Amino acid sequence: MYRFVPHWQINKRDWDECIAESPQRILYAFSWYLDIVSPRWDAVVHERMGRYEAVMPLPTRKRFTFRYLWQPLFAQQLGVFTRQGHITPDVIESFCRLGFGCYSYASHYPFNVCNSQALTDWLLDEERQASPDFADVVFHPQQTHHLSLASSYEHIRGHYTADRAMNLRRAERAELQIIEGQNIEPLILMFRRSAERKIMGGVHPRTYQWLRAIFNALRTRGKCRLLYTKNSKGHLGAGALFAFDGNKIIYLFNAAFDAARKENGRTMLLDYMFREYAGQPLIFDFESPQVANISSFYSSFGAEPVSFYAAYFNRLPWHINALWSLKKKLIPA
Repeated sequence: MYRFVPHWQINKRDWDECIAESPQRILYAFSWYLDIVSPRWDAVVHERMGRYEAVMPLPTRKRFTFRYLWQPLFAQQLGVFTRQGHITPDVIESFCRLGFGCYSYASHYPFNVCNSQALTDWLLDEERQASPDFADVVFHPQQTHHLSLASSYEHIRGHYTADRAMNLRRAERAELQIIEGQNIEPLILMFRRSAERKIMGGVHPRTYQWLRAIFNALRTRGKCRLLYTKNSKGHLGAGALFAFDGNKIIYLFNAAFDAARKENGRTMLLDYMFREYAGQPLIFDFESPQVANISSFYSSFGAEPVSFYAAYFNRLPWHINALWSLKKKLIPA
């Protein structure tokens, strides 16, 4: 039985067991993670004998009395997760019909990469697309980048582009030191000084509160490494937070001071991680944004593009859309 479950009714122990057993397993879908990035998240669940067999998290917000779906920061992929493994177009349709039917708007609801084949098959079915339940739903293709760490480090490094290999040699000649961090604040400071001003509309202060909470939750569970580069003068230059879950390492957050960019610290941090975990059955997920130059940077390590979908729909009355557009211009979210 498929049913919509409001946040307060979700059995989080059963939920997390379902995510943990799912072949689609990803860090962002665990209840403790969702509680940080979207505290009022709801869900659609498929139950059998009182147990969650499949689930779909629904990060929820409310504006002008209307409930809508959004993509939380630090949660690139959500979608459908099932204990049974294989997901069919019928399963996708059942979850989407019930889940999307409860909301007036979805700004960007991301599915996970393991949902892509079922979604592609569903989107190619003209009869399904003709359903009035989905007449206003648009699925946008997205991309991340994955790098298999199953090979030897020499094999992985051998697939760097010439430019990437050259920049790594420059970092090595600069004698940068890589250190383990216990404090997220230097990484936040790097981002605030080098990247924040480049983001249209700025960055809301609670973004950093979420990042601090995520780091603390990951560290408590032994699911992360925080690394920094330090130069010969003892100054930190670049930093990165790597999250671990299942067979994935996620490049969750990174930054570098502008003055340290020529040191190629982030290249060295990534290469260090590949050296550390090479030869293990792990996937390194770059969590790529849809930005061409960043995708090119990740591809230069030999990473392969991997597709997923994000859904959008707008069922708001015209006057609410007008008010919302005006508010966005006056007060960035």
